[in-house]
Amino acid sequence: GVLNDYVKNLAPLHDHNSTVGIFDTHAKPCFQNEACRYFLEVGRCSVEALYTDEKLHESEQLRQHLNDCITSAECKTCTVSIYFDRKISVDLNLLLRPIIDGNEKVVGCMLTLGEESISYNKHHLSNLQETIKTYRQQINHIAEDKIKSDHLLRALLKGTPFPVMLVNNKRQVLQINQACEDLVGVSSRQAMAETCDHFIHCYQKHGACPILDKHQEIELEESQCLCDQKSETYILRSAVLLSEKDEPIILEAFVDITDRHQAEQKLKHLHKHNRLLLESTSDGIFGVDTDLKFTFANNAAAEILGYHPDELLGRDVQAMIHYADEEGKPLSREELTVYQTIETGEKRYSDTVFWVHDGSSIPVQYSSSPVYEDDKLSGAVLVFRNVAEARALNKKMEYLATHDSLTGLVNRVEFE
Repeated sequence: GVLNDYVKNLAPLHDHNSTVGIFDTHAKPCFQNEACRYFLEVGRCSVEALYTDEKLHESEQLRQHLNDCITSAECKTCTVSIYFDRKISVDLNLLLRPIIDGNEKVVGCMLTLGEESISYNKHHLSNLQETIKTYRQQINHIAEDKIKSDHLLRALLKGTPFPVMLVNNKRQVLQINQACEDLVGVSSRQAMAETCDHFIHCYQKHGACPILDKHQEIELEESQCLCDQKSETYILRSAVLLSEKDEPIILEAFVDITDRHQAEQKLKHLHKHNRLLLESTSDGIFGVDTDLKFTFANNAAAEILGYHPDELLGRDVQAMIHYADEEGKPLSREELTVYQTIETGEKRYSDTVFWVHDGSSIPVQYSSSPVYEDDKLSGAVLVFRNVAEARALNKKMEYLATHDSLTGLVNRVEFE
């Protein structure tokens, strides 16, 4: 049948833990379960994309994989790196399968995920998840045996280094541990009977309790915590329902990421400041990676070369602007000054020509400086300027120095 009929039958997958998404022949999503929606809306294909509104399915990288599957009508497997944060990257195996109707026509594409690995420099996040699972298993076991768990919970929560909060089915705080007291700035006695939204910006954000009303567990969601000083603290929170019987209990666990959030805000400000500096100079500036592909270009560079900045990204520098010398003789890669910078890790200078969009060449002077990330060479930055006017002026000055300005004949200086 048609794709819409197929999608209607996928309703049971909304509550499935695995990621499942359906895309039409234009690579636009027409079905996403909760796991897929989180993956597409929160994930980004690069660190830079974290600061834009571009969704993952709108990125050129993912659209290309989807189009390849739809065009070839064959199953595809590809590995991509997805960023949920500057320090959280996920290597995902995308499994793409064409959806074919009764007439052997491709009408869409199904996306699912294979095994994934998450690397994050704060190891305690993984410990947090394991701790929550352990608590859940132990507390469920206590409930099944009909043992009053208050004292056991106190002992269980007391030793954990993570801020932890217990909430009842009325969203009232039952108990917080010492680490949580330090986070919110109040004692456990003062916090008891207060609703959880007195401390966490959650109920207003979701419009309901995601645990009780929507039956959704929360895993590593960024949120804000309101402290007693009325100052906002940024947290990474997880929440699970410990019991679904007569008296359900919600376990909330937090990690304070205020320092990281402030560092990211400073980084955004620095990024804007650097971008302003790049665009305020008349010199052309662009960056390349170790394969000599454009990584960025300021407006001055793009204007001099006759391109839009986006047209240069990902393109090979030699193939685009630096393939021959002033006389049109082809240049090998090893002859390029920027290539020598990548090879030696040293700053270099050069007088040469760049070939612009209309096929003509312009004389330039440029310097190439190596760029390091984590003490590893990651590319180079080139600063150049068009010296055509300077060359013309020099020739004119040389002519005037050796010729009579009235007759145009060579003067005494030239004869001597």
